[in-house]
Amino acid sequence: MKEGFSPRLEFYHDRTGVTGYADNIAIFEKNFKSPNRVRRIAMPETVEIFPAGPNHAMHIGKHRFCNKPPGEPEGCSVYRFSMMWEREGGQWKLLRVLSYDP
Repeated sequence: MKEGFSPRLEFYHDRTGVTGYADNIAIFEKNFKSPNRVRRIAMPETVEIFPAGPNHAMHIGKHRFCNKPPGEPEGCSVYRFSMMWEREGGQWKLLRVLSYDP
């Protein structure tokens, strides 16, 4: 995942505020190593992607975050997101994220 994030990453969540690259790497590493890890479930029917010049793109939609093991009653929350991607050295990297309750 580190390869997909810009070192200038800024992530804003309406409940936790703004975090940067190092904070997000630590959160993802903790979540992926947890036995009851948080799962992100894409909602592809809600996704839209817009070009924003030759080196940027905006990606918006909804996704679910679930914190219960598969097979248990779902403990999922739905969030809207807006992401700004930047092409850097030929590779797309996540630059800005807004995640908020619908």
